[in-house]
Amino acid sequence: MYEKGGGFSVTLGVPVYAVEGKNLAPEYFVFVPPKGHGVFVNVDRLPDFFRLFSPTTRIEGLPVDEPRVLAFALMHESGHLFHQDAGSFDSTHPLALQDMVAVELTLEDVKAGRTAHLNPELRADLFALGYINEALSDGSDTDRWMEAKSIQGTFSTTTFNITGLRVVEGFGEQGLARRARFRDGSYSHPNFELRMHVLNYLSNPGTQAEELLSTFLKERSAPPSGE
Repeated sequence: MYEKGGGFSVTLGVPVYAVEGKNLAPEYFVFVPPKGHGVFVNVDRLPDFFRLFSPTTRIEGLPVDEPRVLAFALMHESGHLFHQDAGSFDSTHPLALQDMVAVELTLEDVKAGRTAHLNPELRADLFALGYINEALSDGSDTDRWMEAKSIQGTFSTTTFNITGLRVVEGFGEQGLARRARFRDGSYSHPNFELRMHVLNYLSNPGTQAEELLSTFLKERSAPPSGE
């Protein structure tokens, strides 16, 4: 599919480079560097990246379609380029400072499309989702439709996996420990499970997806017991 050090173009016309990760920080999976004009894939960390979508710590998650997960990641990073958010993970980039606010989101915000302005990562997620939904709405290209449907399926699978992991690992937790599972782990990146719930709901709205998202948002905004 790719060679280390080589470049190739995805459908969006964005150059993609596969690089070794021995000189990169461990969180650099798929990324756009500061002032970058392409997407870089750290091939040494891809197994760890895929485990975010199908964790196997205390439960055996459902397998995810790894090529489609990577395809979504490439479209997500292309969204950073489109919105000129490239390198926002880097502490020297202005966006890393101005976006250091907690993402406060409600179900009504998601339904009304008021998510893209909140955070660069949400903007990039919705950019990718726009291309997926466009392909799903165009039945003239069967191959493109099937690829988009496969990527869409990774959202529901991932949501099932990481929600199950949270329930198992967080069983019996109270107070701050419980709340931490619903809050953001960093200033730049909103909670990963939250992002998957938003994508799952927006890509295939339904009662179950809405209930999962609504429950997560309520837990996220609720103070821990005892406060």
